[in-house]
Amino acid sequence: MTMKTSLVLLLNPVTNDSRVLKECTTLGEHGYRVHLFALQGPGLPAHEEKPFGEVRRFRAEALGNHKVFKLLKAARVAVSMIAAARQVKPDVVHANDLETLPIGYAIAKLCGAKLIYDSHELWRDSGNRAAIPGWIYAVAMGLERGLAPKADGVITVSAGIADDMAKHLGIPLPTLVRNVPWPRAAVPGDVAAHPLRTNLGLAPEVPIVLYQGRMAPGYGVEHLLEAMQWVDEPTMLVYLGFGPLREPLEERARALGLAHRVKFHDAVPPEVLVHYSADATVGACPSQGTCTSYIYSLPNKFFEFIQAGLPVVASDLPELRALVAHYELGATFPNEDAPALARTLNALLGDPARLEACRAGVRRAAAELHWQNEETQLVQLYHRVCPVA
Repeated sequence: MTMKTSLVLLLNPVTNDSRVLKECTTLGEHGYRVHLFALQGPGLPAHEEKPFGEVRRFRAEALGNHKVFKLLKAARVAVSMIAAARQVKPDVVHANDLETLPIGYAIAKLCGAKLIYDSHELWRDSGNRAAIPGWIYAVAMGLERGLAPKADGVITVSAGIADDMAKHLGIPLPTLVRNVPWPRAAVPGDVAAHPLRTNLGLAPEVPIVLYQGRMAPGYGVEHLLEAMQWVDEPTMLVYLGFGPLREPLEERARALGLAHRVKFHDAVPPEVLVHYSADATVGACPSQGTCTSYIYSLPNKFFEFIQAGLPVVASDLPELRALVAHYELGATFPNEDAPALARTLNALLGDPARLEACRAGVRRAAAELHWQNEETQLVQLYHRVCPVA
C-alpha cells in the first residue's frame, strides 16, 4: 500500500481532544501518514512521535488581552503553520472547525492538496456567539459560506447539524462522524475497583446520578443541582469534571442545604473515565437548547455513559430524544425544567424493573455506538477524496 499524507490542523494543544486523536489513529491505520499541527501548551513538547505519525505544536502567545493582539496571534500561528505545511507536502488537509478552515484552504491551494472541513459544532449559531464581536462574526460566517463549498469533503457531529449546514452553506449533506468513544476496555491494572465510590466514600447501595465533563453555562448543570431539592433520598448527585461553574455550584449546594448529597470529583484521564463513570446508577445529560448548535448537539458524555453501562436521563432535544427512544435506554425531560427533571429521576430510580430494562437498552446501544463502527464513515470519505493505492 502506498501511504498518503494527511495534515490535520487544530487550534488547541490536542492533549484532551479525544475526537481528533481518534480520527488520527484511524487514519494512521488505514493508509495515511498523519502530521497533526496543534498549539503549544504548558509543559508540552514542540514535537512528538505518535503511532499515527507526528504532532507538531506552534507557539501562540498574545502580547496582550486586546482583540487586536489576539488577531495578531492567530495570524502568526496561521503563517507558521502554512510555512511548515509546505515542507510536509500533504495529499489532504483536514481542518478542524471554522477557525482552521482558512488556514487549511490556503495550504491546500499552495500544496495542490484535497481539503476536508470537520465542523465540531454549528458555527452560525454556537454557544459562544454572544461573546464574539459582530464584525468578527460576520467575517467568520462569510469565510465559512465561501470556503466550505470549496472543500472536497465536509464532516460534522450530528444529523441535525449536517442538515442545517447543507441548507445554509449550500453544500451536499456532510458526512456524519459522531464523537463516540472506543468500546469499553478492561479495567487498567492501576485503577482501583469502584474508584468513584471509593474516592467519595459512597457505599455500593447508594444511587448516584452522575454529570461528567465541563461545568459551564449552557450545559444545564445548574438545573441539575436545583432538581436535587426534589429527588428522593438517599440518591446522590456527583459532578465529575471541571469548569468555571464548579465553585458557584458548590456554593449553591450549601445554600440549598444539599452539600451532603452533592459531591464533586476532579476530572480524570480519558482512558479511565468510563471506569469511574460505571460506578454511577444513572447518567445525566441536562443540555440546554440555548442556541441551534446545542439543540442539535450530541454531547460526548451521552455516548460515554452508554459505554459505562448507565441508563441516561437527557433533555428533550431532538438528537438526544431520538437515540434515547430508539434504544430505550433511559428517559427525557423538558429542557431546563428542574422539577420535571426531579420527577423523571425519581420515576426511573424508584422502579427497579424499568431501570433494568433501560440497562438492557444501554447494552444494545453500547454494541453499536462506538468508534470501531463510527470510523467507517471517516475512512470511506478519505478513500473517496484521497484514495490510497
